[in-house]
Amino acid sequence: MMKKTISILFFIFVGNLNAATLYLCKTYSGGLFWYSQTCSNAQSLIERMVNVPDNLPFEQQVNIGEQNLAQARKIITDRNSNNYTVQNNTNQDKKNYCISIAQQIINIDNQARLAQSSQMQNYLNNKKRELRDTQYRSNCK
Repeated sequence: MMKKTISILFFIFVGNLNAATLYLCKTYSGGLFWYSQTCSNAQSLIERMVNVPDNLPFEQQVNIGEQNLAQARKIITDRNSNNYTVQNNTNQDKKNYCISIAQQIINIDNQARLAQSSQMQNYLNNKKRELRDTQYRSNCK
Protein backbone atom coordinates (compact mmCIF):
# COMPACT_ATOMS: atom_id res chain seq x y z
CA MET A 1 0.00 0.00 0.00
CA MET A 2 2.86 2.39 0.84
CA LYS A 3 4.53 1.83 -2.54
CA LYS A 4 1.27 2.59 -4.32
CA THR A 5 0.82 5.81 -2.33
CA ILE A 6 4.40 6.85 -3.03
CA SER A 7 3.97 6.14 -6.73
CA ILE A 8 0.76 8.15 -6.89
CA LEU A 9 2.31 11.08 -5.03
CA PHE A 10 5.40 10.86 -7.23
CA PHE A 11 3.17 10.99 -10.34
CA ILE A 12 1.28 13.98 -8.98
CA PHE A 13 4.49 15.90 -8.31
CA VAL A 14 6.33 14.99 -11.49
CA GLY A 15 3.28 15.21 -13.74
CA ASN A 16 2.10 18.54 -12.34
CA LEU A 17 3.96 21.46 -13.87
CA ASN A 18 2.12 23.90 -11.59
CA ALA A 19 3.77 22.86 -8.36
CA ALA A 20 4.14 25.02 -5.31
CA THR A 21 6.75 24.66 -2.61
CA LEU A 22 5.56 24.10 0.93
CA TYR A 23 8.05 24.75 3.70
CA LEU A 24 8.30 23.02 7.05
CA CYS A 25 9.71 25.76 9.23
CA LYS A 26 11.43 25.42 12.57
CA THR A 27 11.25 28.24 15.07
CA TYR A 28 14.33 29.16 17.06
CA SER A 29 12.65 27.56 20.09
CA GLY A 30 12.21 24.27 18.19
CA GLY A 31 8.54 24.39 17.11
CA LEU A 32 7.57 23.19 13.63
CA PHE A 33 4.93 24.61 11.28
CA TRP A 34 4.07 24.47 7.57
CA TYR A 35 4.30 27.72 5.61
CA SER A 36 3.61 28.62 1.98
CA GLN A 37 6.44 31.18 1.86
CA THR A 38 10.10 30.88 2.72
CA CYS A 39 10.69 30.36 6.41
CA SER A 40 12.88 33.44 6.65
CA ASN A 41 9.69 35.49 6.12
CA ALA A 42 8.47 34.02 9.42
CA GLN A 43 11.89 34.39 11.12
CA SER A 44 12.36 30.63 11.15
CA LEU A 45 14.71 28.06 9.67
CA ILE A 46 13.84 25.63 6.89
CA GLU A 47 13.51 22.07 8.12
CA ARG A 48 12.08 20.58 4.92
CA MET A 49 10.72 21.64 1.53
CA VAL A 50 8.03 19.70 -0.32
CA ASN A 51 6.62 20.27 -3.81
CA VAL A 52 2.83 20.15 -3.81
CA PRO A 53 0.20 20.87 -6.48
CA ASP A 54 -0.56 24.58 -6.35
CA ASN A 55 -4.24 24.07 -7.18
CA LEU A 56 -5.01 22.41 -3.83
CA PRO A 57 -6.21 24.17 -0.67
CA PHE A 58 -3.47 24.81 1.90
CA GLU A 59 -4.82 22.10 4.25
CA GLN A 60 -4.51 19.45 1.55
CA GLN A 61 -1.02 20.69 0.70
CA VAL A 62 -0.11 20.32 4.37
CA ASN A 63 -1.51 16.76 4.36
CA ILE A 64 0.79 15.91 1.43
CA GLY A 65 3.68 17.53 3.29
CA GLU A 66 2.92 15.49 6.40
CA GLN A 67 2.83 12.28 4.34
CA ASN A 68 6.19 13.19 2.81
CA LEU A 69 7.63 13.91 6.25
CA ALA A 70 6.29 10.63 7.68
CA GLN A 71 7.82 8.73 4.76
CA ALA A 72 11.20 10.41 5.31
CA ARG A 73 11.11 9.67 9.04
CA LYS A 74 10.28 6.03 8.31
CA ILE A 75 13.25 5.75 5.95
CA ILE A 76 15.54 7.23 8.59
CA THR A 77 14.13 4.97 11.30
CA ASP A 78 14.47 1.90 9.10
CA ARG A 79 17.99 2.86 8.09
CA ASN A 80 19.02 3.42 11.69
CA SER A 81 17.67 0.00 12.65
CA ASN A 82 19.59 -1.59 9.73
CA ASN A 83 16.35 -2.81 8.15
CA TYR A 84 16.63 -0.49 5.18
CA THR A 85 19.19 -0.64 2.42
CA VAL A 86 18.85 0.84 -1.01
CA GLN A 87 20.52 -2.21 -2.55
CA ASN A 88 17.74 -4.54 -1.38
CA ASN A 89 14.96 -2.40 -2.84
CA THR A 90 13.63 -2.87 -6.32
CA ASN A 91 15.12 -0.76 -9.08
CA GLN A 92 11.99 1.43 -9.17
CA ASP A 93 12.16 2.12 -5.44
CA LYS A 94 15.81 3.11 -5.78
CA LYS A 95 15.01 5.30 -8.77
CA ASN A 96 12.21 7.06 -6.85
CA TYR A 97 14.50 7.47 -3.84
CA CYS A 98 17.22 9.01 -6.00
CA ILE A 99 14.74 11.30 -7.76
CA SER A 100 13.44 12.44 -4.39
CA ILE A 101 16.95 13.35 -3.24
CA ALA A 102 17.65 15.18 -6.50
CA GLN A 103 14.41 17.16 -6.14
CA GLN A 104 15.32 18.16 -2.60
CA ILE A 105 18.70 19.41 -3.85
CA ILE A 106 16.98 21.44 -6.58
CA ASN A 107 14.66 22.95 -3.96
CA ILE A 108 17.62 23.87 -1.77
CA ASP A 109 19.42 25.43 -4.77
CA ASN A 110 16.31 27.49 -5.54
CA GLN A 111 16.07 28.59 -1.92
CA ALA A 112 19.78 29.48 -1.80
CA ARG A 113 19.35 31.84 -4.78
CA LEU A 114 17.03 34.02 -2.70
CA ALA A 115 18.34 36.72 -0.42
CA GLN A 116 19.11 34.94 2.85
CA SER A 117 21.12 35.57 5.96
CA SER A 118 24.55 34.00 6.12
CA GLN A 119 23.22 31.65 8.81
CA MET A 120 20.48 30.44 6.45
CA GLN A 121 22.92 30.09 3.55
CA ASN A 122 25.19 27.95 5.76
CA TYR A 123 22.21 25.85 6.84
CA LEU A 124 21.16 25.30 3.21
CA ASN A 125 24.74 24.48 2.21
CA ASN A 126 25.00 21.87 4.97
CA LYS A 127 21.64 20.31 4.02
CA LYS A 128 22.74 20.12 0.38
CA ARG A 129 26.05 18.52 1.39
CA GLU A 130 24.20 15.89 3.44
CA LEU A 131 21.93 15.12 0.49
CA ARG A 132 24.89 14.86 -1.90
CA ASP A 133 26.56 12.46 0.55
CA THR A 134 23.37 10.40 0.64
CA GLN A 135 23.28 10.36 -3.17
CA TYR A 136 26.85 9.09 -3.27
CA ARG A 137 26.31 6.39 -0.61
CA SER A 138 23.14 5.25 -2.40
CA ASN A 139 24.86 5.06 -5.79
CA CYS A 140 22.35 7.47 -7.31
CA LYS A 141 23.25 8.46 -10.85
